[in-house]
Amino acid sequence: MGRINPSVLSPRSLRARPLDDVEYVFAEDYRAFRKKSGTEQLTYLAGGSYLTGAVIGAGRGFYGAMHDSAGKAAKLRVNAVLNGTGKRGAAMANTFGVLALAFCLSESILYNYTSDETLTNYAAAGAAAGALYKSTRGPRTAAIWAAAGAATAIGTVWASREGYYGRGLQGVL
Repeated sequence: MGRINPSVLSPRSLRARPLDDVEYVFAEDYRAFRKKSGTEQLTYLAGGSYLTGAVIGAGRGFYGAMHDSAGKAAKLRVNAVLNGTGKRGAAMANTFGVLALAFCLSESILYNYTSDETLTNYAAAGAAAGALYKSTRGPRTAAIWAAAGAATAIGTVWASREGYYGRGLQGVL
């Protein structure tokens, strides 16, 4: 032992490993016990929601522009399609992004309060996001959007846990 030079060794090899550092042998064990941090979840959900909104909005804009510009010159149709996809795509992307932001904030607050990942937390976070998003339109509209947000959150989390989005995305939420 006297011949080992500690200055040659890596600093990582000299550090003691914490006892509470858990290693998972199987991916199922990891999925069962992991929880993303609030910022990781915000980054993932807001980015995915923004992209989804952009694609759906651009599709709606394309369909509407093609329908409205039927029978017009090709250059006018191209202009209508570009305007429609840009306008609808950006608007829906921003809507989905803001809803995801409100959902992540609500879910993170609920998780820190309850330390639980039940569907009730996700439903409450979806309801809070929907109600907050349409709160300026009155209590009836906010209640409708709260119910829609709760239903969407429950459906999305359930489908994610059941693996309906594919094996790679199973348990993401």
